Amino acid sequence: MPLVQCKLGPAQTVVGDHTYDFRADEHGRYVAEVHNITHQTVLLSVEHYIIAPEISPRAAEAHSAPVVDLPAVLNSQTPVSEEQKKPIPRRGKGRGN
Repeated sequence: MPLVQCKLGPAQTVVGDHTYDFRADEHGRYVAEVHNITHQTVLLSVEHYIIAPEISPRAAEAHSAPVVDLPAVLNSQTPVSEEQKKPIPRRGKGRGN
């Protein structure tokens, strides 16, 4: 199945007498089936359209698998020292002084 991807997001594009509806697939790409080789050539001559890359089954699993173990820095469990809790001293004149 010849899939063309629109890099700009969802779009309806007319080529010749046919309207292609670029919609999100299960991988988050905005794609449309383009069987007419002339229409493929026309779309691919524009920088915003590419042949949709093949998604391997392994990559598809990784794309849909939830992230289980996040590093402490990402899940807000990083301990904060007393030194880090102190306010940062400011230089210069403060507001209202």
